This record gives sequence, structure tokens and C-alpha cells, in this order.
Amino acid sequence: MKHLLFFYFLLFVVPFSFSQVTISSKLGLAHSTFLVPAEYSHVTDNRYQNNFYFGSHTNIPLDEKRAIIFELMYVEKGTIGVAGSLLDRQLELSYLSVPVLFNYSVLPKLHLQVGPEVSFLLEAKLEHSLVTMDVAPNFQAVDLGLATGISYDLFKGVFVEARFTEGITKIQQGLFGEVSGGRAGRNRSFQFGIGYQLFNIMPRAF
Repeated sequence: MKHLLFFYFLLFVVPFSFSQVTISSKLGLAHSTFLVPAEYSHVTDNRYQNNFYFGSHTNIPLDEKRAIIFELMYVEKGTIGVAGSLLDRQLELSYLSVPVLFNYSVLPKLHLQVGPEVSFLLEAKLEHSLVTMDVAPNFQAVDLGLATGISYDLFKGVFVEARFTEGITKIQQGLFGEVSGGRAGRNRSFQFGIGYQLFNIMPRAF
């Protein structure tokens, strides 16, 4: 709860100390899997699966070329083909993700972005045929990753983006950890989406 309050402060209080804050919404496709060390590849067959994401995007300009971006996102990750005896099942991991990115405008409409992403596990399900199991105890509650991406402004507040997020922390534990080398699994996700600028905020003077 303390973590969520801290990120709420970052997302909705800090931006109002800057000028021309832009609030946008966005959604898109998340193409994801999770990785294990090469020495455990003989007991795993993790393939990419398609999920989705959506959320808010707050852009805080520092100058004409630089900005800080805060986001609050619902992101689905996971994989198809889980380790060991659980092969050919679909694993779905749902996260509340908070990326904090440095944005650099290489052209007026073209932007490069990089920064950390903290994700809080909301739900973890393993599905096979008509059976769905809750496997949240087999995964860490918090995942830390590094995000890099690019965005392009189209017209009238519409923008498109592509982003790659690589997990830094190892998310597996319990059963999944035992068959894949301890807490070995890390999230990896490619995201492709579209966003729309909702409004600008001019902060009050303090």
C-alpha cells in the first residue's frame, strides 16, 4: 500500500510543479514471454503469447527536447509452454505497472524513451483446456524491469509507440522455480500501441 501511495504522489502531485503537463490515455498489444537460463532450456518451452495493455500517460517537459514520463498501466504478460510437466499450458500474469521514463525528442514528432518500470502482480493464472489454476504463490509480488522505446506523434494528439521491456528481477519461485533453476524466470515484453492526448494542465503557482 505504501508503494502505491508513493507512485500516486509521483503521478498526480509532482507533475503539478511543472508547466504544460500533458495527460494521455493509451492501449495496445503486449507480445510477451519469460526467460530461463540456458542450462534449463531442456525442461522448458516458453513461447511468446499476445496480450494487451492500457493506462494513463503523463508527460512533463523539462525543456524543448527533454521530458519525464510517468505512466500507470494495466499490463498482461505471460507465456505459452510452461516448464516441466506443465508444458503446453498458457500462463497469464496481470500487473499494475508504473514506468518512469526519460524522453528525448530527436525530431519534433519523434521521441526516444528509456527508464525503469516497477510492476505489481495482480493475478497469475495457469490455463489448460477448461481448467484454470491460481498460481500467484509461485511468482514474486513485485517485478522490476528496464523499458526502452520510441514514439511518434501523428496528428491532433494521436501518437503511436513501440517499447521493449526486459525484466531485471527473477519472478519465479515455488514449483516453477524448482523446475527452472530457482527464481530464474524473467519477464520480457514487446509493446505496440496507440495513444491520445486528453488535455494539458497548467499548474497553479505555489
